[in-house]
Amino acid sequence: MNIAGQSARLRRRSLGAAALALGLLVMGCSRAPTDPMEERVAAGDTLTLSMWRSHLDPILTDEQHAAFDKALEEIKLQIMGQGVHGRAAIDEAFLRKIDGLTVREVTRSGLRWELIQAQAESAALTASLARVEAKRYAPEDKKSADLIAHLKEVKGAGLKQTADEIDLTTRRLVALGNQP
Repeated sequence: MNIAGQSARLRRRSLGAAALALGLLVMGCSRAPTDPMEERVAAGDTLTLSMWRSHLDPILTDEQHAAFDKALEEIKLQIMGQGVHGRAAIDEAFLRKIDGLTVREVTRSGLRWELIQAQAESAALTASLARVEAKRYAPEDKKSADLIAHLKEVKGAGLKQTADEIDLTTRRLVALGNQP
């Protein structure tokens, strides 16, 4: 084989290798994110969201799944709290709000809202418990004493539950890479 033939074969190999490298680069750039939290939510309608969720469910960890579900629930509650009524209107606002966001953004948004609500509930329970503890009754008034003891127990349990929710939500937000 002559030098011109060898040179042409080397050029073809070089072009083939370059094309392969370019193809791999393009494929690498267009792949879905390797972190499931960076997946974009597809929520054009409820069916699309359902189909998208079936794709996402197997790749999320149990904790990510729980945090995402809780965030979705909180976003719906927030929409209802803004005065949106009726299932169709709530669903439409909900889908519009989450469509195109990443799983991380949706989760962060919902968990922040949950944290705000839990902190407000904790403050209200603390104030209520302080009012109950300030109640005075006659020593012979067993009925009032029992009622106050019961209220302290119920409000104390509610305060503990709310503190646990705040702790869990804070840990979930920190796991997403941000401070609450």
